[in-house]
Amino acid sequence: MRRRSFSKGWSYLAGAVALAAAEVAFLVTFNSAIGLTAPLAGMAPTWTRGLPGGARWANAGLLFDAAIVAGAFLAAFLAGEFRPRLRVYRPRVLALALLGGLLMGIGARLAPGCNVGGVIGGVASFSLQGWVEAAFVIAGAYLGTRFLAGRG
Repeated sequence: MRRRSFSKGWSYLAGAVALAAAEVAFLVTFNSAIGLTAPLAGMAPTWTRGLPGGARWANAGLLFDAAIVAGAFLAAFLAGEFRPRLRVYRPRVLALALLGGLLMGIGARLAPGCNVGGVIGGVASFSLQGWVEAAFVIAGAYLGTRFLAGRG
């Protein structure tokens, strides 16, 4: 059996199919879409219940999210693409990034969910809301990219 090299990575299509299959499996198993903000928000009130010793530090959604991050790290490491570097940002850029992250977090809690739960979960469960959110995420990414590139 020939070993497959990790240096070429997956195509976007293969990654999308794998993520969609994982979402469908999660949806069927837990009767809930994958999400990030809901598991994180649900952690705080349940911190002391659930697992032996009284510490409930995780749930299925949070573990799944951690597995996605760990899988991305492992794939980058095996492909020789993991190159950590320290960047020092100007205070204005750092402040804007922190403000943007805070506003995204507030928006994710006010909306039906974040991009993961709203778009991927919504599309996988054939929800009209998921398709509408996907269209707006794509439009926002396009406009944001044009703005950052100075063509907006």
